[in-house]
Amino acid sequence: MKTEGETGEGAARLSGRRQGGLGRFLAGFLAPVPLLLASACYGADAFSVTTELQTAARGEKILPVRNIQQLPEYPSGCEITAAAIALNYLGCPVGKTELGRYFPIGGRPRPAGGKLVGPDPWTVFAGDPKDSGYGCFAPVVTQAVNRCLSASGSVLRAENRSGMKTADLIALIDRGVPVVVWATIAMQAPYFGDAWYLNGTGEYFRWTAREHCLVLIGYSGGQAVFSDPLDRRGTVRYDFSLFETRYRQLLCQAVVIG
Repeated sequence: MKTEGETGEGAARLSGRRQGGLGRFLAGFLAPVPLLLASACYGADAFSVTTELQTAARGEKILPVRNIQQLPEYPSGCEITAAAIALNYLGCPVGKTELGRYFPIGGRPRPAGGKLVGPDPWTVFAGDPKDSGYGCFAPVVTQAVNRCLSASGSVLRAENRSGMKTADLIALIDRGVPVVVWATIAMQAPYFGDAWYLNGTGEYFRWTAREHCLVLIGYSGGQAVFSDPLDRRGTVRYDFSLFETRYRQLLCQAVVIG
């Protein structure tokens, strides 16, 4: 992750992936458009910070989480690396590349029958984490982490807790549990990126450009604190209101391990 005004190879490489690598193929008929707020995550008011969150954010608690960087091995593997960050903090010393072997890789969309057909990021990793690609969503991370935990004999289990309010995320931090969450690179505004028809169902799908996965590790006043697998600083902070907006735009996805 990079904030405005920063430069760096890591941000450029991942930003290009998250914004969609099929742009040249699709140019002329799939121009990016602004991504609207996802109001279906929870509650009727999707445009303001909840009262519960404002109350919870007055104090400070930051978990001593050790950061892991996704580069250079995983230019597109923020989801894998974020899960490894959480696992290591919880006492399961798995490397990101070891964990990555438990993720099903769907590859990139391909022309078929006169249209682009590609992977469903709700069931597999779209693209390739070791190269340019897209990513995956909470069910994929949950299942991959549980396969890894089962193979290692750990009693820990991952749970897809998507749909939680941000105040509930803070309650988990208070209990000492980091949360893998979906937002955007540097909390920038997302937009609709590349599109294709999903393998199996034929459903039309459009990738959310700038999608990013990171670990919520704390709060301080009006800020949310994260361990970011892309940002070279490791630990980053953003205003809670901005985080909640991006969290909702990425459909309030969260994975908890415990």
